[in-house]
Amino acid sequence: MQGAEGYINCVNTLNKVCGVYNNPDLAEETRSITIEDINRIGGIVVENNKVYKKDDPETNIDMLGYLGKSYSYKEGKYAPENYMNEVHGTNVTRKSAGDEVNFNNYEYAVESLGVNERVYNMLFSETTETDNAKIYWLVSPGSYGSSNYAFFGSGYVGIGKVSCGGTMLFDSYGRWYAFELAVRPVVSLKSEITIEEVAKSENQTDREVSWKDEYDNSNLGASFGSISDNKGLVD
Repeated sequence: MQGAEGYINCVNTLNKVCGVYNNPDLAEETRSITIEDINRIGGIVVENNKVYKKDDPETNIDMLGYLGKSYSYKEGKYAPENYMNEVHGTNVTRKSAGDEVNFNNYEYAVESLGVNERVYNMLFSETTETDNAKIYWLVSPGSYGSSNYAFFGSGYVGIGKVSCGGTMLFDSYGRWYAFELAVRPVVSLKSEITIEEVAKSENQTDREVSWKDEYDNSNLGASFGSISDNKGLVD
């Protein structure tokens, strides 16, 4: 995913990609994983500009400190909504000078969760920087920055972190970035489906090992650039 397109369309794009794993005979729904899914499993609460575990509300595990802060759009800067409106005709509300972006980006360390081995293996195994890492997208768009600029992206799991909006796909300076991450589908099975009906294929393990060996995590940032035709300016 890249640029304003990646940020604005991340929910539809990632859910559509994960939809290829859907089996309508077995599943009610197939979608991409979100940071809310991981928060729920890990017992994480996000409120009052803090991120904490349910059993330890006094400890803020957010590693960034953007929650509660904002950016006010300035004339001559760029907004992803304006770019999508002008370039692609997307029906999104344009941003004007003075409109505010309330930052919702937060990150926490996987190790702070203290999840059991089964959950860890399911969500975080081989996502660290020391492995040939399977870093994957979260359908969790977000923004962050300062009073002078804003960055926009989607979430991810990797490098030992869980992030909401942590990939920088577009910024208020008119720069765009592209990243190559994996997807992680969430499948909701129909209530009457039994485990025998969704058994693994015999060669599934071989396929997974082969894919892992070939996966290249050396450069997740595929490309980057700047807008040259002033499309997406705030006025």
